[in-house]
Amino acid sequence: MSTIANPPNPLDENLRGLWRSFTSIYGGLRLFSEQLPVIADRLDEQMMEEIAQVMADVFKIPKEQVRDELQEFLPSLNDEHLYPDFSNQPDTHEIFKAFQDSAFQRRVLNWSRKNPQKAHLLLAAWTDYMSQPPLNGIVLRQSTLINLVSIVEIFVDELIRLYIEQVDSMFSFPERPIWKERWQKLHEIPISSPLWQNYENPLREIIARRNALIHQGGKITQKGYLKQTEGIETLRPQNVVEGHYLLVPTTYLMESFDNVILFAFAYHQSAWEQWRKPNRSVTRERVAGKFIYQNLRQKRYSLVEKLAEIITLHKPEWKIYSEILINRAIAYREQEKYEQLNLILEQLDKRKKNPWQIRMAIHVLRNQENEARQLLQSASRERKLREISLYWPLFDHIRDRKWFKTLFRLGDN
Repeated sequence: MSTIANPPNPLDENLRGLWRSFTSIYGGLRLFSEQLPVIADRLDEQMMEEIAQVMADVFKIPKEQVRDELQEFLPSLNDEHLYPDFSNQPDTHEIFKAFQDSAFQRRVLNWSRKNPQKAHLLLAAWTDYMSQPPLNGIVLRQSTLINLVSIVEIFVDELIRLYIEQVDSMFSFPERPIWKERWQKLHEIPISSPLWQNYENPLREIIARRNALIHQGGKITQKGYLKQTEGIETLRPQNVVEGHYLLVPTTYLMESFDNVILFAFAYHQSAWEQWRKPNRSVTRERVAGKFIYQNLRQKRYSLVEKLAEIITLHKPEWKIYSEILINRAIAYREQEKYEQLNLILEQLDKRKKNPWQIRMAIHVLRNQENEARQLLQSASRERKLREISLYWPLFDHIRDRKWFKTLFRLGDN
């Protein structure tokens, strides 16, 4: 009677499933956030352009001037963290007084009588502007951050419950935890690597900003955001002031995505390794290597560096580790960090029996094209090209070479 040599480990399967579900939702949300400048920001710019054109015609002033004045009330979506409370601004009071001024009202009324068709355009444009101001980008970035924290909550809760189910059934966890309780439990679970704590403060700020957006409409309060971020410098805006409103600029949102995935990756990998001891898990190592490769394909080079640094501490088997080192070296190459690149290649050189893929990659990264071509041609004759991907970012600098195209066509046959 036949038996299964290595049946699947339940803990491996559950941890891999949890990571897959988290990263699939995370990846979709991040892709959506990267499309915001293309969609929401363009719509906001179009609305601004329309109202500026009509108002310029009313007041006989350049459209650019009107647009610039309107934009004074809209923050930069790239890097501004704070938005003033205009209800308490003297300039805002002056503007409303100007609108209520009888001379101004008579001017607009006379213009509308002389230009009835244009008056209709002004009314339509102004109604659109006031009922749905050009804030799509602002609102959608805030919504994205709120959802980002929500998926982290689900991930952390499921990870802790999995620990209770398969590692320590006596460990307690509230049915509906708040973040204070989550942090407490994350610290109580015995994890040998404290690396995930490097991303704790950034995540605390992200959560505090999310709380302000939900509970105070983004308004900074002493008992809310200021208290929750006390002692935290990472991501916290400089000169943060009570009464102002928090924004979610593009640079901050992208940094938040990086900090969230680094936190999740570091804790998940550390927990997986610790809970599987004394037996190592090749499944864990493969999951880590594949995830690093996916981010390399998406050109997130700085993130690849940090992910690779995390997995390095867990010392995966050499075959997987050498691939991770190569992908990290590719990230250095694309950022022109040649000193770090050479250090990795020297580390790989010390290994006497590297697989052919690694030896070939070392030649490519050193711009030794002839040597790389010879190894690839040999692999083609031995029908081994299927072991590597044509789309590996390693080949970005040589993919257009005639010999390379010919070689991979032969390999496909």
